[in-house]
Amino acid sequence: MGIYDRDYYREDELRPIRPWDNRSMVSLLIIANVAVFVLDFLTKSSVGRLTDALELRPQDLYHPLQWYRTLTYGFCHDYRGIGHILFNMLTLYFLGQGVEHKYGKWEFL
Repeated sequence: MGIYDRDYYREDELRPIRPWDNRSMVSLLIIANVAVFVLDFLTKSSVGRLTDALELRPQDLYHPLQWYRTLTYGFCHDYRGIGHILFNMLTLYFLGQGVEHKYGKWEFL
């Protein structure tokens, strides 16, 4: 084995720096949930809340342009109490780590 074949001597590849490369998908989902929760709290007294645009309603299944709500309703949390989002994010953190470790980052998403 020559000196140039050793792992520590090989040159590293330059990759673009993306903030989601070094984080787990669980932490990115927690950040997204908390961000939507804070935005919803800040817009609670305005004309339309953010949750109204994201929540899933039964009649949305008959309107194909509203099918995005099947993905976004998971980010809706009750803004009146912090217990709901706190319990959900703790559960996601502790249970999601194992699932993400088993299946991988993008399959978990």
